[in-house]
Amino acid sequence: MDSPAAARRAPYDGSTERITADTCRSCGLCCASFTGSEVYCDVTVEDMKRLSKGFVRRNVVRPLLFDRLAHALDGNRIPAGAIKTVWNSQKVGPLKGVEVRACAALRGSVMHRVSCAVYENRPRVCQTAVVPGDRTCRHVRGMVQQALDESLQKDES
Repeated sequence: MDSPAAARRAPYDGSTERITADTCRSCGLCCASFTGSEVYCDVTVEDMKRLSKGFVRRNVVRPLLFDRLAHALDGNRIPAGAIKTVWNSQKVGPLKGVEVRACAALRGSVMHRVSCAVYENRPRVCQTAVVPGDRTCRHVRGMVQQALDESLQKDES
């Protein structure tokens, strides 16, 4: 049986949520990897020029020569590199204690307070694909919030 608190809690409806810069800085879900991927986003040569040399050296994976040749023979393009993901134990917030794999540039705790270590020079794909409050943003926030609500309801029963 649901507790009174669970009965009062309405399901997450992201369609009415106003996404602001503060909301964005308290989320970070767009920079988390839910697939366990070892790389997060593709980077171009131009992106690598904007990023610091140290960041690129530590956090950008470049394709092997064999992969570049194989793609070229197939007529496919291959990105110049990709930013690594790293496992981070969340220190605070609703995911406290959970290991989250996220972009190596993400700082802080997902769903609590986050920042991007390379925000001013972030890759082009991050500038164009990540749109705070768009349909994808709301969908991902909704899925995670629903999972958190279901977990909390199980704990209360």
